[in-house]
Amino acid sequence: MLRFVLLISQFIIFVLKKLIGANITSSGKLPESGSILILANHFTRFETFIVPYVLFSKYNHVGRSLGDDSVFVGLLGKYMSLAGSISIKNKIKDNIILNDLVSGDADWIIYPE
Repeated sequence: MLRFVLLISQFIIFVLKKLIGANITSSGKLPESGSILILANHFTRFETFIVPYVLFSKYNHVGRSLGDDSVFVGLLGKYMSLAGSISIKNKIKDNIILNDLVSGDADWIIYPE
């Protein structure tokens, strides 16, 4: 299900890029196996979609992220949950993150500020 939702995100961002003329690029290499922990600056809420998009579309990595509890409402909240994001107020978030990283199930994007 997570990969399916990431494919939907990929399509939505592709359409948005075409509509507004944006270009999203990335450089570098990632390991082909195992999971990685990515630390990124957070300037808007949109990075919660862009970084997993780049990981999936360019590197075929599933990236999950933490999100502010206020965005986990309504349709957006449901979508973010389906896309693998979890609330920073989730009491077992540390266990979920460690399990994904150790098992190799998903990469994690953390916005430390």
